[in-house]
Amino acid sequence: MKKEELIKKGDFEYSKGRIEKAIEYYEKALKKDHLSFEINSKLGTMRMSIRDYNGAIKAYRKAIKSNPDNSQIYFFMGNAYQAMGRISEAIRTYEDLLKKLDYDQYGFWSILSELYKENDENGKAKKLYEKKLKQAQISTEEHPEDPESYHKMAIVRRYEGNHKKAVENLEKAIELNNTEPIYYSEIVDSLINLSDLDQEKAKDDPYIQKAISILKNAIVNLENSKKVYEELSNIYLMSNQNEKAAETLKELLDKYPDHEDVYYRYHNILDKNLEDYDEIINTYSKLYEKYPENPKIIYCLINGYLRKENYDKAQEIAEKSVEQETANHMVIFSLGYIHEEKNNVEKAEKFYNLAIKENPFFFDAYFKLMLFYNKLNEKGKMKEIVEKMKKVGPMIKDPVLKKRFDEMIKNSPV
Repeated sequence: MKKEELIKKGDFEYSKGRIEKAIEYYEKALKKDHLSFEINSKLGTMRMSIRDYNGAIKAYRKAIKSNPDNSQIYFFMGNAYQAMGRISEAIRTYEDLLKKLDYDQYGFWSILSELYKENDENGKAKKLYEKKLKQAQISTEEHPEDPESYHKMAIVRRYEGNHKKAVENLEKAIELNNTEPIYYSEIVDSLINLSDLDQEKAKDDPYIQKAISILKNAIVNLENSKKVYEELSNIYLMSNQNEKAAETLKELLDKYPDHEDVYYRYHNILDKNLEDYDEIINTYSKLYEKYPENPKIIYCLINGYLRKENYDKAQEIAEKSVEQETANHMVIFSLGYIHEEKNNVEKAEKFYNLAIKENPFFFDAYFKLMLFYNKLNEKGKMKEIVEKMKKVGPMIKDPVLKKRFDEMIKNSPV
């Protein structure tokens, strides 16, 4: 298989949420072009997502060899070192990053300064902070019409923890340029830091209200407002305004129906927070018409019908997806559940096992199958599935997933 075909297959597996399989294809592609920037950067991203930081660093180092001027890779690699607690290496990576940048718009210096402090290099941290403070002061004095002058100062104030002053500076920056996304993200973050997030008080908190107002303006002002809708929805959720959180994501999907990053999020708000199963069916039926092969949409639609106890319709959609090979592990798992509810024991067993085959790290399927066999008093099969699950353990790179795995093994019925 050619390199391009392997990359395409890796991309497909990633789109279906099968990270380990995606990595497998990217690794095969890498054997055909071991210094490919595209493949190594994708591998780095995949390995970061499963918290395999050593693997991510290895991939990022190769990516840098083929494209040493790509500053973004230095940032990602610095994150990986930081996540592992390898502070000295993170420092060197961020220092290299800042050397690559003509202009540090995102304030990466503040991360480096915090790392200096963490590494007991307080003198370096202070020197870097004072340098950036001086630069920001000169910029606001000499270039008062430049929005970036106030943004520089806001970064300094945020580093100091002075979010009120940061908000003042970012308001000036937005006044001068209302089409820069980062200004909105940073001012909202500072307003959240200033707010009272108590569930009873958050809704009426003046800082939360101001953040909502700013994000509504951002939706109007920015050409691409996908992330703004997401931020606004998150603030509504944070302040216990679940209906508005759902409405915001509905607006987002009406405007950008292909923005699959929020398919599960919108579904979960409707499902868990609002219990509005009719809206799940309504929204995801329309999306299903547009994108009939998207497994996230298919799963959400199936779950809507399951919540309404319309097992036949849910089964029809799931079976069609399996037949057309568009199903992910969640869809296949749902089909197992449907057959269990209908007392189709053999088919339920078949699809629970297929869900595991589709994604060996889908531990809910293992646990469901254990309970399924326990209910049938199939002790031998139950023991087999526990042993099968245990074999996956050494392959888990993600410490959070590993902890959950260990708890599931500990609480298994066997």
